[in-house]
Amino acid sequence: MLASNKLIQHFYFSYLAYGLYAALLSYESSLFLLEKPLKANFLLLIGLLTICYYGISYLYAPIIPFNERSRWWSRNKKSILLLYSLIGIAAFFAARKVFVHEGWPKQPLFWVIFTLTALLSLLYYGWPKSKLNIRRLAVYKPFIIGLIWSCVTVILPTLFFDKQTFNAKIFLWSFQQLVFIALLAIVFDIKDSSSDAEDGLNTFIIQLGFKRLKKFILYPLLLISCFATFFSFYPFLDSQLNLIFLPFVPFIAALLLIKRIHEQKPVLYYLAWVDGLLLVKAASGIMLFYCKN
Repeated sequence: MLASNKLIQHFYFSYLAYGLYAALLSYESSLFLLEKPLKANFLLLIGLLTICYYGISYLYAPIIPFNERSRWWSRNKKSILLLYSLIGIAAFFAARKVFVHEGWPKQPLFWVIFTLTALLSLLYYGWPKSKLNIRRLAVYKPFIIGLIWSCVTVILPTLFFDKQTFNAKIFLWSFQQLVFIALLAIVFDIKDSSSDAEDGLNTFIIQLGFKRLKKFILYPLLLISCFATFFSFYPFLDSQLNLIFLPFVPFIAALLLIKRIHEQKPVLYYLAWVDGLLLVKAASGIMLFYCKN
């Protein structure tokens, strides 16, 4: 295997990509919702904690022979443990720097949402060797994933630095984030449709099939997210409506992806092209802000 292919595998299978997506989505939302964008230390903390959250679940997961990502974790366990140890240390120092400079948030709503997000995150995978987890709630799972990501990348950073209460602007921004990420999570479930069916998980793809899934779930969610995105960005554009196309680039990409997606794609395809739309979404919003200013 070429060295470049190995680097790509390491980037996606170790969840470094998710850390990058979380940091960039947080930065994008801060540009539009806060007076000053999030600083590097806070973005680094969000990214590192995201990597740790997704990675830890694989450290104790059983090896699945036909799962390419599972086999990769098994082959590289020692180097992964070293990597995650370094990430954990870096996250500790990033957190220390954030709280020393910014102090602890005093707004009660922040702690309520933080606690609920933490509980949902813990319950998503559940305890090792336990079937009591949110992943068993197949139909609700994508929306819970969207809610967690929306809280981490929009609501919590905004409430951390903004002393005002939760308002309509924050709600609308977090809603469009939630729906878009839920959409990608539903598409991602297509990959696991065979194994999910064996495990008795009635995900959308299992219940509806490809054609009905697209018609009744994916396209409506895409439309809802488009409308929410339009109303999220419109107040910031003023007279520069010529830039309104930028926030819709990820939706065009998502539409093309939905038209072409099918089950027989490797996991790396889903990690790079499906979840990769989070990078497109963040980049589009960031470009819009700096083009306008």
